[in-house]
Amino acid sequence: MPSINPNESEQKYISRCVKFVMEHENLSQKAALGKCYGMYKQHKKAKGNEEPEWDESGWETDFTLILP
Repeated sequence: MPSINPNESEQKYISRCVKFVMEHENLSQKAALGKCYGMYKQHKKAKGNEEPEWDESGWETDFTLILP
C-alpha cells in the first residue's frame, strides 16, 4: 500500500492508491476504493485529524464532549 505523503490531499492519495492497489493486488475498483479510504481514514485518525462522521440525516454520529 502506498503511504500518505505529508500535506497530500485525500483526493490525490485515493487516486494514487486505487491505481496501485488495482495493479498490485488485482482488486476491483470498488474493493480498491474501500481499502484506500479505510487506510486514509485510519491515518487521519492516528494523526488526530479525523473529520466528523455524518449519518444519512446529516447529523454527526461521533460526538465528543469537552468540559472546562
